[in-house]
Amino acid sequence: MESTDTSPLKQPVQRDLRIDFFRGLALLMILIDHVENMLGVSLLSSFTLKGFGYCDAAEVFVFLSGYLYGIVYSRVYRQYGSLGCFKKSLHRGFGLYLATLLTLGCCLAISIPFAIENVQISKHLFLFPLLEAPVKSTAYLLNLFYTPYGFEILRFYILLFLFLSPALFWLFKRSVALACLVSFGIYSLSQFFDWSTIPMAYSQFGRFYFNPLSWQLLFFIGLVIGSKNYDKKSVLIYNAFLKYFALLIVLCAFYIDFIEPRLFSSNGIVKSPWFHLLASMQLKQTLGLFRLINFLALAYYVSSITSSMQPFWKSKLAFPLVVCGQHPLIVYCLGLVLLYLNVVLFNELSLGPKWILPFHFIGCGISISVALAVHQYYKLKN
Repeated sequence: MESTDTSPLKQPVQRDLRIDFFRGLALLMILIDHVENMLGVSLLSSFTLKGFGYCDAAEVFVFLSGYLYGIVYSRVYRQYGSLGCFKKSLHRGFGLYLATLLTLGCCLAISIPFAIENVQISKHLFLFPLLEAPVKSTAYLLNLFYTPYGFEILRFYILLFLFLSPALFWLFKRSVALACLVSFGIYSLSQFFDWSTIPMAYSQFGRFYFNPLSWQLLFFIGLVIGSKNYDKKSVLIYNAFLKYFALLIVLCAFYIDFIEPRLFSSNGIVKSPWFHLLASMQLKQTLGLFRLINFLALAYYVSSITSSMQPFWKSKLAFPLVVCGQHPLIVYCLGLVLLYLNVVLFNELSLGPKWILPFHFIGCGISISVALAVHQYYKLKN
């Protein structure tokens, strides 16, 4: 029988602006990392999260999305039950699919005319399937078995909201232990068995990047924390030993990441027998165990030293990032359009590295400005 207690829904919910701030920061980090990865340079990306260990902004975004899913859908569950959660999740999934197609159309309109003549653009953005077999690749594009560069995480979210999230949430509401066992079990299979990684029709990575069978665990952990509504008064959050142990893990990950290049000899032969084990545990494609532990330790430490009551989150300095985090889909899709525009301009005009910083400032400025405009629109509308 579904719960019909709606009294909690009548109480105002205090929005935790930390979540929006860190989501906004992660979105801008993703834009910077994408642009520099495509241009083959490492300037500001050396100072983003991926430069300090074995996790990056993608983990931040997925975990916080799961946390918010747990908060929001728990309230929906109390009012409308499982059916209401399924409907809301499916609606969100189809909305993401339509937004992905619209963004794809904009990105392809920007890049395809130039990629026909410029092989570097086609190579960087993984557009050659569309140029070599346009009809077949377009069909795969529509069913998400082929995506150009940058759209992998959107495909992951679509599958997550259409299938995995509602199923895991439904199971979680009936048996926490069973839901945890299923989620961890699926993750374990994806780590040890290659067949559990979804194959793709066209893929520059060989398999399904952001493998949903792996990444669902990070989303699920966030979902559990959000559903349980743990607050800053929790003994676990304030535990000094756990806080410094988490910091130690983060520092160890940073140190190992720093010395990892030295595990190779000058001729490319591996010096350390531990290297292959380490490499398999840090894969982003399947959210390797080392990446997962590194991120969870970082998230715990940041949570332990911050509070939602701190005035910084409501300050003018934090406000632009908070607003970006409140409109993540618009900001991310806009970031993809800016990425494709950057790649086209740099390759067509043969721009040098000195142009990267100005383009970063312009791109981040446009992202923030659009987020502020959307925020103001909704504020006036309501």
